[in-house]
Amino acid sequence: WGASGRSGQEIRDDGVFVSMHGVPGTVGDWTDFPYEAQYLKVYDVTAPPALATAPVHQTGQHYAIGDTATFTWDEVIDPEGAPVMYAVIVNDGSTVTTNYTMDTSYDVTGAFGEEIVVTVQPVNPHQTANAGGASPNSQVVQLLDPDVSYDGTGVPAWQQDIAGTDPLDPDSIFRVTDAVSSAGDTERHISFEAQPGRRYRIYYTDADLTSVPLTWSPFNNIAVGQYDNTGASPVNHTFVDDEGPDTTGGAPASKRFYRLEVELIP
Repeated sequence: WGASGRSGQEIRDDGVFVSMHGVPGTVGDWTDFPYEAQYLKVYDVTAPPALATAPVHQTGQHYAIGDTATFTWDEVIDPEGAPVMYAVIVNDGSTVTTNYTMDTSYDVTGAFGEEIVVTVQPVNPHQTANAGGASPNSQVVQLLDPDVSYDGTGVPAWQQDIAGTDPLDPDSIFRVTDAVSSAGDTERHISFEAQPGRRYRIYYTDADLTSVPLTWSPFNNIAVGQYDNTGASPVNHTFVDDEGPDTTGGAPASKRFYRLEVELIP
């Protein structure tokens, strides 16, 4: 068929000629003209369409906790129904590697501190040199050691990730935004910014913070002392201690301290 193959139209118009020996009729013919079954399979080796959108980091963040970052991209549909393979081109700042997959996601593994950029190019799985247009570059994703504080705050990257703060930004911290008393000092409002996908609980103690052991207690009603942000955006939330049976059950003797706990929603 030559180096360039044949077009689908040629095959439809002219067919494919196949010649083979017939089934031998005598024992001797099996030696001189053996029968060999032949199977013909035709591959479409045309290039697939281009990938117009950039691959994205699965978490949406510009960092990954650990040595692996997962990238995903839109599926490319071949108009003739042919399968599409993807060349995943990974640039870690010092080397560029190309790997192939039939999936629309790929795990990139590297060393802590490396900044990863990924480009994806659809290719024909039977002839990878025949490729569609490559995607734009992904965002830069830095691989972070979970136990290291990268922003100078002293808080390790894994804790900041759970809290929904940016481990590369010293101004991105988990904190109470407001703590006020109202209603004749019988109510205290503890406000904070709740990040998406996080669960928050409030705890209190009336003991001195130097007490050993120091015991922190949750609100009596878990539904009052817990908040889940199941949305896609940060929201401001306020826990209210009204000293009632659902919260702390009474007024403090002198002082009352609060702390917030955050975890990923299971």
